[in-house]
Amino acid sequence: MTGFLHQAVHSSSGIARALDLPPGHRMIGGLMISHPEMEYARVPVRKPAVVIWR
Repeated sequence: MTGFLHQAVHSSSGIARALDLPPGHRMIGGLMISHPEMEYARVPVRKPAVVIWR
């Protein structure tokens, strides 16, 4: 869904103005935040993340 917003902002200066995007700036991504429609009994089992801090 955020891809549609990204395309719309790059295609229409009116949408960029409605989002209060300053001149010379461009949108690089969108974030959708909401409450889940369903509630899960447990989180799926996953391998631990391997993170290397440098």
